[in-house]
Amino acid sequence: MILDPYERYWEPLRDGGGGDGGGGDNVVIVHNHPDGATRARSRAAVSINHTETVANQNYAEAYSSCTGCRTVAAAVQVVLVEGNPSTFVPANAAVAVNDECHFCQTFAFARQFVISTDGEASLSEDAREQISDLNGQVAAVVASDEPFAQMNDDLDSLAVQIDTVAVNDLQRAGRHADVEDHRDVKEQDNQD
Repeated sequence: MILDPYERYWEPLRDGGGGDGGGGDNVVIVHNHPDGATRARSRAAVSINHTETVANQNYAEAYSSCTGCRTVAAAVQVVLVEGNPSTFVPANAAVAVNDECHFCQTFAFARQFVISTDGEASLSEDAREQISDLNGQVAAVVASDEPFAQMNDDLDSLAVQIDTVAVNDLQRAGRHADVEDHRDVKEQDNQD
């Protein structure tokens, strides 16, 4: 079995975190075992953090142990942070593992935007609807059979659009928005 060297470090992410970082972790895990199967899952989420600790976690894991299969996981998260938290440790990771695979493709994409605002951290109904529509587009890309390089570009574009919707909505409401962008992509392609 091939293990990711960071597996122990990211174990809290796989378990959904400790729950003391304002909640709102975004965890997408896809395991694929049947030969010839395609499995894909994604989630674009917005979390609002009102606490003194920002430890929101965004994690995508794609694991393949099959022949001729394709496995894709994508997690996109926007974390809205109010005020000046005392602890700031958001986490973002993507893990793609091929375990005894033959002719399998495995792809994991994780992108997290942490937006600090000087006022109330909330989004309008219109912004939430736009993000919901973009979430559907993310799901369509992840479920497609496009090459991973193109999928990566498409997911990057959609993730930036989600961030832009949130930032523009905050600014329209008269709030300042500072953005931190965390990105991680892993790909495994086993052709033997």
